Amino acid sequence: MKHAFFITAYRNYYGLCKLMSLLDNANNTIFLHVDSKAADYECEHILREAGLKYAQIVELPRMDMVWASSREIDCILMAMQTALSFEWDYFHYITENDMPLKSQKQIDAFLEKHFGREFISYTPQWYGLAQYKCQVYHLCIDNPAYRKCKLLHYVNHGLARLQYVFGVRRSKRRFYHGSGYFSVTRDFVEYVLAQRDDIKKTYRKTLCGLEVFMQTVCYYSSFRKRLYRPQSKYDGNLRYIDWERRDGNSPYTFTVDDWDDIQEKMDNTDLFFIRKVTDPELVDLIYRRVKISILDGEMRGE
Repeated sequence: MKHAFFITAYRNYYGLCKLMSLLDNANNTIFLHVDSKAADYECEHILREAGLKYAQIVELPRMDMVWASSREIDCILMAMQTALSFEWDYFHYITENDMPLKSQKQIDAFLEKHFGREFISYTPQWYGLAQYKCQVYHLCIDNPAYRKCKLLHYVNHGLARLQYVFGVRRSKRRFYHGSGYFSVTRDFVEYVLAQRDDIKKTYRKTLCGLEVFMQTVCYYSSFRKRLYRPQSKYDGNLRYIDWERRDGNSPYTFTVDDWDDIQEKMDNTDLFFIRKVTDPELVDLIYRRVKISILDGEMRGE
């Protein structure tokens, strides 16, 4: 089975190199996007540090990413469009802060068993939030200072609430919410790209539209029947992401203290990736565990 891994990177250089090393397989094409603000990220240095020998690497044109803005969606659409020139069965969106919980052989075995399924998560309890994020215009969201400037937050949300009061709505459709990370088939990527212009228009000036657009596009299509456990806490997109111990608007960042729990997920679940991992010590623990699994498979001739 062939895979397209789309990775976005900004400042976790060590984690990125270890992640790419574990994805180094002749059946993989890695599409790497580095934020234009990360001037010290040179692709040739990353490839050398990761020791890549087999995977095909495509460095995407750099964009200046702004958290929660529609530029995140633009970047995904760019990666999807570029990826169509290559051969693959599944497209996976991950970041430098993710690490695999399975070897390539284990991922392949699961996807061969469930081939054709779409791995997109849905969180019904957040559907109301999805309407707020995408039904009105968030006019300050493209400002690079938005994430840290409280004044911009107050102005943006004040204007958004005024639009609600005066009945401003961008669309008659209902929006659906979930994790921004997914693994989907080539068929679905082609379907998404066929609506590229409409998606870019619909999600311009939205707040965290990344967590809405794939869910909504899929819901209003026949691909909804192909979803794999969409409302499962983790299985929907096969990612271990902990929102119960959230850090503001970001999920919990795992530490070495969570190692026993992480090993349990590696041994007893089908989850492909864990997010977020930034501690080099924990990155190394996961890396060695997955690497051993890869080497054991090679020794058995798998």
